[in-house]
Amino acid sequence: MKKLVIFDFDGTLADTNEVSYQIYAVMCERYNVPLLTPEELHDLKKLPVKERLKIMSVPLYKVPKLVRQSWDLYYEYMDSVHYFEGIEALLETLHQHNIKTVIVSSNHKRNIEAFLSHQRVHYFSEIYGKARVFGKERLIKKVLKKHRIEMQDALYVGDELRDIEACLKLNMPIASVTWGFDRESMLKKLNPEGIANTTEELKHIIFETR
Repeated sequence: MKKLVIFDFDGTLADTNEVSYQIYAVMCERYNVPLLTPEELHDLKKLPVKERLKIMSVPLYKVPKLVRQSWDLYYEYMDSVHYFEGIEALLETLHQHNIKTVIVSSNHKRNIEAFLSHQRVHYFSEIYGKARVFGKERLIKKVLKKHRIEMQDALYVGDELRDIEACLKLNMPIASVTWGFDRESMLKKLNPEGIANTTEELKHIIFETR
């Protein structure tokens, strides 16, 4: 059983798919970039991140700037975002077993706090926002050091390839969920410790792996 679970936010805890598309549409109009349909964006999930950005006409160097601008837009939508099905029950179970939970996300802490203020279930001891788009490992290390927990006693839970890449750099166990952004077929290529198609499967990974 893990002692600490670090959760990603968008696409892992919170279903921000619809909101993300609305923000994407606003950004496309703002920068005069061709707008892809939700179906076209879904098809991009089978491609590496850099190839996706190329098809979306977004230079890699502009990603940090676009992410920062999207934070302000996200805040306006947080009251309409909800947990994915089964997440509330999972968080309650972890709390009952004294498993610490923390959020490490690329989203802004203000947005995450706004989301949590609308939810009935909130057991997170800390929230770390504004993680670098391609570099969450620094914040993950900070969380482990603060809680004095060994790497193998913790688990990161995320929905994207870049989450796995960050954990691989640290040799940090990670469970990838398939209800978020990246497809299961893409996630499997990087061999996360576990892949969860449901919150029940995620609970099993948390309680049964060491």
